[in-house]
Amino acid sequence: MSETMTTVNELFPVTDETKQKDSHDDNWKKFKEKITKEIKGVKWTASKFDILEKIAQLLDIKIPSIFLSSWKKSDEIKKILEESAASPEEKFEINLSEHSITSDHKPYIEVMFKNMPVYKIEFDLNLSFTLEGFMIKIQNGNIYGIDSGVCNAKGTLSWEKIKLLEKKLEPIKLPGTILLN
Repeated sequence: MSETMTTVNELFPVTDETKQKDSHDDNWKKFKEKITKEIKGVKWTASKFDILEKIAQLLDIKIPSIFLSSWKKSDEIKKILEESAASPEEKFEINLSEHSITSDHKPYIEVMFKNMPVYKIEFDLNLSFTLEGFMIKIQNGNIYGIDSGVCNAKGTLSWEKIKLLEKKLEPIKLPGTILLN
């Protein structure tokens, strides 16, 4: 059983190695030039690496939360959730067929000058997961656990159509059972 939940940051880590390998230097130059033009009167001193460290903090998004949000939109799963609410003692285990989940996020960094926000850098984070061998556990109208299988994941982080990071992972095995609140 896993006590910790996998985050987007763990799937797409921003480390010294990935800073060098995954960043598109021409795109980072475009990013810096455009930001410098947008923030008039403020000298831009942050490096690509400073920005990547901040981005790493923004990627602390729990992967199971992304999956849950998607699954709860499924008509079939909604029906089972309703059934389980009507029979609170009964437990349901649903094997999910291979499926894909896409998730879009808008993390941002606020640029501060003399403790005042002067600009908001809003990124586009696009994630895609293909899941195989997952099972969800339902009781009392809630999904209380996930038995995970194999996950293929890819993602891009961009700002104003400038692709800053792109990652595609080999199939990964997520922690066995994830218990939810």
